[in-house]
Amino acid sequence: MLTYEEMQYLVAFSRIGTLSGVAREFHISQPSVSRAMQKAEEVFGVPLFDRKRNHIQLNGSGELAAKRIEKILAEIDDLIRTIKAFSKSTS
Repeated sequence: MLTYEEMQYLVAFSRIGTLSGVAREFHISQPSVSRAMQKAEEVFGVPLFDRKRNHIQLNGSGELAAKRIEKILAEIDDLIRTIKAFSKSTS
């Protein structure tokens, strides 16, 4: 299973297009982003990237995964807001 942060990295990669860009955005090392992308491939059990010398890009499976994960993250964020609002209203 991917962590919330690992899912965020994959979605960010789909937007930014580089591992170093994702690392800068999240203030983490580029190797940490690389490991998260490798873990995503392990979790899905299929390649998510086309790899060329010093460059990777999402393939069709990776693009689909990123789009679906983006929706999941939005649902999680909505759930958190809803629970916080509910808690405040019952206090």
